[in-house]
Amino acid sequence: MVRGGSAADRPQGGSIPLILGPDTAPIDHRPAVFLWGVVTIVLGVTIAVLLTQGQIRAIVLVLLFVLGLLCLSPKRGVYIMLIFLPFMYYLRRQVLYFNDFSKTDLILLFPPLVTIAMFLGFLIFYTKSFYHYLQNSLLMKLLLVLQILYFVQVFNPLQGNILVGVAGAIYFVIPILWVFLGLLLDERDVRRIFMVVIVIGTLTSAYGIYQHYFGLTGVEKYEIEAKQLYTTLGEKQRIMATFAGLGDFSLYISTAAFLAFASFWRTKTNPLYLAAIGVMVLAMLWVAVRAALFTLAFSMVMFLIVYARDRKVIIVRAVLAFLVIGSLYSYLYTYKPEDVWRASGSSSDPFIVHTIAGVAHPTEEKSFHTRVANWTYIVKSAFSEYPVGRGLGSTTTAAKKFAGGKGTEADSMFFELIYGSGPLAGILFIAIAIIYFRDALTLVVQSETPFAYRVTFGVMSAYFLGSVFGANLRDVVNSPLAWLLVGWTVRGIVDRAGRGELVAAPANPA
Repeated sequence: MVRGGSAADRPQGGSIPLILGPDTAPIDHRPAVFLWGVVTIVLGVTIAVLLTQGQIRAIVLVLLFVLGLLCLSPKRGVYIMLIFLPFMYYLRRQVLYFNDFSKTDLILLFPPLVTIAMFLGFLIFYTKSFYHYLQNSLLMKLLLVLQILYFVQVFNPLQGNILVGVAGAIYFVIPILWVFLGLLLDERDVRRIFMVVIVIGTLTSAYGIYQHYFGLTGVEKYEIEAKQLYTTLGEKQRIMATFAGLGDFSLYISTAAFLAFASFWRTKTNPLYLAAIGVMVLAMLWVAVRAALFTLAFSMVMFLIVYARDRKVIIVRAVLAFLVIGSLYSYLYTYKPEDVWRASGSSSDPFIVHTIAGVAHPTEEKSFHTRVANWTYIVKSAFSEYPVGRGLGSTTTAAKKFAGGKGTEADSMFFELIYGSGPLAGILFIAIAIIYFRDALTLVVQSETPFAYRVTFGVMSAYFLGSVFGANLRDVVNSPLAWLLVGWTVRGIVDRAGRGELVAAPANPA
């Protein structure tokens, strides 16, 4: 019971003492404040010592450790990591001003380690939710089976070294853990994340355009040469902005440009979205990855197809889109690439020539025929010679780092998982794609507020297509967003089926 006194008995200065009853106990914050002070002092002294020794990489790792502690609350960690990932390689490059390049830079281990910690936090604080969604979602069951298969392939001796398998898990196992984090999101979170991607995509595109016109910095050239990724068209380097390379950057700004388009389409009143799209499309021209333009166009088309309530209308729009695109390419293929180039103005800029040739006649590219031949071999050999796969990391850069050999490049996430994990993995992935789009379409049609689901449908259409013709859904920077949206879709479809909402977790999980 709280017993008050007279006004004269109260301390001056406006503070009111807390008088405790028999069932309460005082909360002493002094130990926590003392511990925080000690940790701050230790952190400051550690950074000072490392700074005097010129160990900038070690300082960055210490600060990343502190950032990782903030991510132990899974939902907060989602925002922190999605903001950090596009700038991770830029941070790594700044370290190269002071320390030498390292192929096994520990900075690159920060995202997978934090993702594992966030996943464990989810299991601890949302255990009932984990079992709830796993029990009521076929998609979650298939994803769990695929994860188990990936884990087994970590130990496949055919890849030459256990470290190859462990490193391969970074590309295949870790991204799918974001599915579980997606179960924590609501529509407001997803729309905020979309806006974050649009802003970062615009900023990094502007920096990429700067790189095109003013050139790369010395440390940027040093890093991409060390990674053997220095590629040019004519006399200019293809840009990568703050990302690891062309693929990560082009996919990110393609996604961001689509999100800006979808946001503008909803109201058709905010010209800032159009300005953002213009900046990102210009950057896509200078990065010169034709797949990014296809990804952007495909996302837009799929978004417009599902921008309806009626399934019959959606089917009609899909048929019309197929006919229009088929007719367009039937017309373009009546001309040679040189004819299309002349009709576009005969530009001598190698970036424009490269882009026009690839977009107008994608199947006539030499690289396309090489890929098809490689994919054919992978499928045949998987069923005839390697039914249990060749190891999870056998198609990644880890094969070169740890096995001493040359890793097999498939240029396709889908065919990589067949090569490394066997044909069963390919069958599981196809089933996952089918179930996902079935559930996503249900949410598009039945949800009371379908906009975010329509946007997600467009994003994931491009990602699943890109997983066949590229490395989508298994890269470190972009795939977390995609798998996060898969998890959010699982939550939406289970909750809509009337099986209950996400079980509440502690208010402030560590």
